[in-house]
Formats: sequence, structure tokens, C-alpha cells
Amino acid sequence: MEVEGNFQSAALNRQRRTSLSIVDHSEAENKMSGYLRDSPSNIENEYLLKTLSPQTSTSRLPDFDCGRTTKILAYCGLVVTWLLIACCITFGVVCIVKGPASSYLYPTAMADTSRGVEVLALVVNTLLTFCLDSLGFIHGSSLRWALAREGRLQHNTNLRLFKSAQNQPQNSWLANSIDGISLIICYAATSQLFALGIVVAEQSDPLPWFDGYYVNGVALLMLAGGLALKASISSWIVISSSHAILTWNSNPLNSALTLVHNGLGHRKNRCMLSVKQANVPAIPTRPTRKQPSSTGSVRSVRYVVMFAWTLPTLALGWLLSVFFIFRRATLEYPAVHFSWAWQFDAVSINLPRKGALTLILAVLFMAAIQAAQTMCLHAVELIVNISRDEKAWRSAACNTGGGARLQTSALSSASLSWENMGLFVAKTVLHWLMGQAVIIEVEKLGTDEPMVYWFNMGYLPILAYFVGALLLAIFTTALAFRRPKGPQPAAYGHFQTLADLIDDWMVDEKGRFWWGDKGVGENGVRHAGTSCKKGELGYIDMDASYAGSR
Repeated sequence: MEVEGNFQSAALNRQRRTSLSIVDHSEAENKMSGYLRDSPSNIENEYLLKTLSPQTSTSRLPDFDCGRTTKILAYCGLVVTWLLIACCITFGVVCIVKGPASSYLYPTAMADTSRGVEVLALVVNTLLTFCLDSLGFIHGSSLRWALAREGRLQHNTNLRLFKSAQNQPQNSWLANSIDGISLIICYAATSQLFALGIVVAEQSDPLPWFDGYYVNGVALLMLAGGLALKASISSWIVISSSHAILTWNSNPLNSALTLVHNGLGHRKNRCMLSVKQANVPAIPTRPTRKQPSSTGSVRSVRYVVMFAWTLPTLALGWLLSVFFIFRRATLEYPAVHFSWAWQFDAVSINLPRKGALTLILAVLFMAAIQAAQTMCLHAVELIVNISRDEKAWRSAACNTGGGARLQTSALSSASLSWENMGLFVAKTVLHWLMGQAVIIEVEKLGTDEPMVYWFNMGYLPILAYFVGALLLAIFTTALAFRRPKGPQPAAYGHFQTLADLIDDWMVDEKGRFWWGDKGVGENGVRHAGTSCKKGELGYIDMDASYAGSR
């Protein structure tokens, strides 16, 4: 389907036909005009921004929020990440230099117990998830406005690793591939930060071995390398193209307002048409008591749901494989008995005796295992963020909502969203469980003997991982198939739909506006729309047809 307008034509026509300028003469908006000239003239896509109207007046538009606070928080996350990289490099070198000879490991202060190591691993995973989410926010914000300049921006939320920009190298397919690989390496290295050391024979090393947990210096350096790749891409964005990001505020309403300031037009007589009806003609439509789910409205959601179910399927196969292998071992060796202990090693895999190379291969092996999980969790972000985008819009309902806000903090929005916090916990716990399910063990046979490396797989951690993956799949499916209640048409962060449904962007003194019935429109048909005065709106008449215009 051919696009009828784009940022380029909108900017040029605005210069010819009107002397109106954007209300907020901020630096970001002034610089936007330079990027508009490079936009493509024709793009084919089903849900593309379609009607960029040069006649759109900005005289009744409030200023959009540039998201300065959110930008500062994102920069702070980037700084914390670089500090974490420096710490990983420092401690990694210390482990290699100060540890037992040629072991690349360093004993921990909690060598006699696994409980402290498990808690420390969970803390590290939580900190890592925070840093990676901060870097992902910078990458996603850059992608959003790169797609806008190319005329390809459809939704507020995009799968940043699976969608690339054509004219911005920081969001190209190559940069996305590097970003995705480094993301996998980060989580894989984190799961191997601690190795279990076992002394089998007497030894006379200057730094003697003892039974307990050791810090893996090689894994620390690989974690630093993965984080450095991701942080470099984010730093590249900050240095070279942060000025091209019109707003750092991820609120879909604020992003839609920003696009309206830059030419996205309001299509009349579509006040009761949802994103699922984005391409149907503007005809009088009766409201429905429930809106379509995101699965039926956003094409990529259904693929994410299917992807989410592959994780518990693979986990179940892993669990059954370990069970049957252990069962066979108990038949051949009756002395081996099953245990429900958390650290009970059901299956052990012998690794080559190659020192540092073995530790590197161990991280890469874990990366291969964790690849599906990492990409699945990234894909689930799409559904979670789409759900949050829809919640921001539905808060405008005059009969139930407390009013929609254009200016919201990304941190507060994420913290107050149970879906977002649920995904954050899922990321942390699932990656932590993966590390608990596969523990690297190093056996010291003697002073002059090479070390023996094992991968120990615990039955109970794998079972817990399967339960966690199953809960994630159920959580994802429930969000994807949830149908919002009420007559307010669903938008799911689709910008053209939001521009069609919002006919008045003005807000009250608290920065709010509402959506509801506005009476009979100019064509004799009832009209629904938005207003900063809640008292001017009525409840939607479920028996009437709506297609009026302001």
C-alpha cells in the first residue's frame, strides 16, 4: 500500500502554504527539519503512517515533552555500565594473575557454602539486567526516530534487534546483530562467574587449592567484552545522533504528539475505528463493549507468542533428557541415588583440559544454550510494552480513567507497570536459574596434573527453570490475548490510530485529557473525541453510530 505522505512532503508543503512554526521552538525540533529532507517518498507497508497533513495547525497543540529527565537517567545507566565494565576487567585480571597457577580462578570468601554464591549471582544478574535495559532504552529510542525520519515508523514499540534502520548505522542490521550477540554473551558469562573447585589429590602449589567456589576470571573478562560492545553502540548513539531523538519520553501519547507537530495528520470520521480497522474506509461504526486483542491487531505479536512457548518446550526436553540419562545411570550403578538437594548433580559432562580455552568454550557453550532464552525474553518485551502503551491510552476514558497524561517519567511508568516489573523479574530469575542449572566444576588432581573440567547439571534447578519458562509463556499469552474492556478503540501504540482518535491535544493544569462522547458532529453523526475538560464529555451511547468529526 503506497504512502500518501511522508515527513519530507509535510515539511516542504508547510513551508510553502503556511508561516506557522512548531509551537515549541526547541533545539530538537529545529534540527528535525534537516533530517526531513532525507526521508523516502514512497514506502509500502500495511500499517504505515499514512496521512501527513501539511495543513495541520500547531496553534492548538501543547508542547511535547522532550524527556530531559528520562534522557539523564538513560545516560546515568550508560555511565554505570562503563563503570561495571571497568570493574569486570580489573577483577578479571586480578583473578588471572593472583589465583592458583594457570587456573584463571580466584577463591571467594564464601568458599565453604553455596548459598552466599547463589545470592551473589542473583544480585549480579539484577544489576546486569538494569544496565542492559538502560542500554536497550537508548538503542530503542534511537531506532524509533530513525524509522520516523525514513517514514517507516508505525508503532511506539518496536523489536529493536529485529528491525533495522536503513540510513542510520547505529541501528543497522549489522549493529543489531552485534548488539544481539553481545547480549547473549553477557548473560552466558554471568552464568559462569562462579566455578566449583574440588581437590582430588594432595598438592603443593604456592597458592593451595581447597574445596569451594572460585571466581571465574575468564568469564569476567568475557562479560566485560560483551558489555563493552553494547555500551559502545549506545555511546555511539549518544555522541553522534542523540540530537536526532526528538523526545526521550517513551509515552506513546507524547510520541504521537511529537509526530503531529511534525506533520502527522488527523483523519476525520474515524473516531470509533481501532488499529485493527486502520485501513478500512471511514464509515459510521457502533462501539463495542470489548476491543480486539493485540494478537489480532499487531501482526508480530502472534509470532512472539509462538516463540514464547518454545522456551518451556525446550526446557521440558532438557529436563526429560537429564532425567532419563540419570535413570540409566542408576540402573547401571545402583549405588547412585536420587536427591532433591538443590546442588545435586544429576548429569556431568567432561570438558577438554585446555585451561583458559576450556573456560572460554564453557561460556560459548552456555551462550548457545542461552541464545533462545535471551531472544525470547527480548521478543516478549514487545507484548509487555504494547500492553503498557495501550494502558496509557485507555486511562483517558472519561467514565473509568483518571485522565491520560502526555508527560510521564519512563522510570515511574516502568516501575508502576506490573507487566514491566514482571518481565524484569523474569529476565533476572530465568538467567539466574540457567546459571544454577549448569555449574562448571574444576577438579585439581595433583600439583603436576592438568585440571579436569566438568559441566554439572542439577535436576532441581532445571525443573525450576522449566516452571519459570512455563509461567513466562502463560504470562505472555494472557497479555497477548487480553481484550480491553470498554468502547474506547484500541490503538496499541499505533501512531496514526492515536492521531485519528485524539482530536484535541490540549491538557488541563495537571497535564491530563479525557476521551468520551462529544455529541452530534457536523455531519449529523455522533462524535467521540478528547478534551481537557472532563465535564464536556459524556458516556458513549452503545446503540448509536459514531463517525462525526470535530
